[in-house]
Formats: sequence, structure tokens, C-alpha cells
Amino acid sequence: MAKEHQVDLRELASLPGSGAGGRVNKHDLESYLAGNKGKKPSAWSTKTSGTTVGRTEVFPMDNMRKVIAKNMVLSKTTAPHVNSIGEVDLTHLVKFREGIKDQFKQQEGINLTYSHFIMFALVKALKEFPTVNASIDGDNIVLKKYINIGCAVAVEKGLVVPVIKDADRLSLGGLAKATDDLAKKARANKLTMDDLSDGTFTFTNNGSFGTLMATPIILQPQVGIYCAGIIQKRVMVMADDSIAIRSMMYGTHTYDHRLVDGAVGGSFLESVHRNLREMDAAKLL
Repeated sequence: MAKEHQVDLRELASLPGSGAGGRVNKHDLESYLAGNKGKKPSAWSTKTSGTTVGRTEVFPMDNMRKVIAKNMVLSKTTAPHVNSIGEVDLTHLVKFREGIKDQFKQQEGINLTYSHFIMFALVKALKEFPTVNASIDGDNIVLKKYINIGCAVAVEKGLVVPVIKDADRLSLGGLAKATDDLAKKARANKLTMDDLSDGTFTFTNNGSFGTLMATPIILQPQVGIYCAGIIQKRVMVMADDSIAIRSMMYGTHTYDHRLVDGAVGGSFLESVHRNLREMDAAKLL
């Protein structure tokens, strides 16, 4: 139906779903099509001419941007968002990656990024805190017995979140391969509905844009999202009161306060950062 009505799969995946687990069903698509009847798709782009109004130029949103906007408002009005922010020392991982990245690229054909280490730490923490890997269905709490990590990817018209299925069954190298495959499909506009569905928790790396820290919006019906900031060298006071230059990162855990209280949200964040601090990456590859 989506193909017949020229609805992009990324646009379809962004629709609020009324089916089990938030899935988009036939009724949802029919309602969306009815609401957009007679409207031609439009692309928001500064490369195309808009309408000049005084000293401004007005561009219509494309359908994908409309859906993203609608879903972001829906999430903020549905879930009371709370943010816990922590700092983690990644000096050992920075040194490890610098020493192995060329060899890894040669052997595996992909780049080993800090996102892969962070997602591995997230998976381990989600096993420890199952309520963070849950969703809310009315007055019911739905605990997921699997971990599917959504990884936000910036594309030309917005943001898509392809999902790494059964991430808890993957090694660090397996996570790197799965992430790279989905990112390439996203940028080539080849993601399927299966690639975009059934995420249980989301990861986003705003540090790749130079951002120090951010407070992201939860992707419904999930109850949490983790945002990594840029890794920077900073002068730190160590436990023995010595001064050292360390590679530090801020991480934000944003969670739905209907289900996740501050104690759990903060403890989960510390678990993620502890996993990163104690990670022996050489034994994981």
C-alpha cells in the first residue's frame, strides 16, 4: 500500500502505530493517507525555490518532516521526560581504538567507532535494568525479553532510526558490522520496514557533530534513549588528587518518568559508564 501511494518507507516507519507494540497497521496507513488526500509530496530544501515573504523565504515541510514533528510532539506530551547526565573517562578506549582501527578496517572492511563500544556497554546495562528495556501499554508494563537497539542516523531529509535486532547476542565486532550495514542502507534509502521496527531502546551520538551534551526525545513506545556527547581531552583531578589530561565524554540518559524513576534512571546511566570504564576491548574483538 505504501509503495502504491508513494509513501517512503522511512515516512511510514515514523507514523504513530496503533497495533501491538506500536506497530503501524493498515488502518494507521489508511488514516494517514486520508489526512493527506490530494496533497502532493513536497521536499523541504534550500536548493529549491520557496515563497519569498519580505526578507524571509518559506518552504513547505515534506511528509517525512511532518511525521517527525508530529511524533516528537506526541512523545513529549505522552511521556514526562527526565534527563540524567554523567561524565565518563574513555582514555583507555581512545588509546585502544587508535592502536587497532587501521588493522580492524583492513580485516573487517569497516571503521571501528566509539559508538560501537557505547552500544556494547548499553546492551550490558539493559540486561541489568530490564525496566529500561520495556514499554508502556495503557496501564500495563511490557518487559521485553530481547534487546533491539535503535541507532539514530542522519539522512538528507531528517533522521531515521534503524534497529539492530537481538543486539544482546552480538559481539563487539558483530555490533560494529550490523551498525555499519544499517547506516549504509539508511543513506542509500534502502531500509526495509523490518529494519525500522521493534526497537526496545535507542542510542544517538550527537558527539559526532561536535555537541558537548544533549537531551534527546524518547522514541515511542520505548521508555529510554542514551545520547553520547563529543569526546574531549580535559584536565581532571584524579582520585589521588593528581592532575592528568584525560579523554572525557558526557552521556545523557533520557527516560520516561511514568515507568523509570530517578534512582533507576541514574543507576542505569552509571552502569553504562561503569561498563565503559571497565571495558577490556582487546578481549571483546
